[in-house]
Amino acid sequence: MLTLVASTSDSQTALGLQALRESGSEPMTYAKLRSLGVMRPAAVIYELELAGHLISRRPEGLRLGEPEAEAKPPPPPRPRVRVRQRDDPGTADGP
Repeated sequence: MLTLVASTSDSQTALGLQALRESGSEPMTYAKLRSLGVMRPAAVIYELELAGHLISRRPEGLRLGEPEAEAKPPPPPRPRVRVRQRDDPGTADGP
């Protein structure tokens, strides 16, 4: 039975979103978010993405995407059943 759920609070999420918005075109690192008071920056970024915010990850840091930018569509689902060729019993060489 779970007694504690690892989740960020609304204030932490709002703080992370505000920091990303205020950074503008400057990249924001996880260390910088942590220094601004965001307790778990990776969890906050994940929750912002789940909420629909476009966040681009670059080697130099994170950036908040433009609202008018379109997200790429999800890839088509992979088929669940694999089709394999069966051996043809009529072509087997044998006695």
